[in-house]
Amino acid sequence: MEPEPSAPARKVRFAPKVQPRKPPKLNQPKTEVKEEVDPSEIKELLQRAREGPGRPKVEKK
Repeated sequence: MEPEPSAPARKVRFAPKVQPRKPPKLNQPKTEVKEEVDPSEIKELLQRAREGPGRPKVEKK
């Protein structure tokens, strides 16, 4: 599908502008700051998660 060599060049009113190349962004891994967590606090949170919701869900019709 090459254009015919005898075909005239396509004329455009304004020449298309070429966008400048952008340098690739380098993703630096983020470092996490580990917090000291009290073991009793962990147990309390796990216990609350196991208990489930405080009230039963309402059934919708």
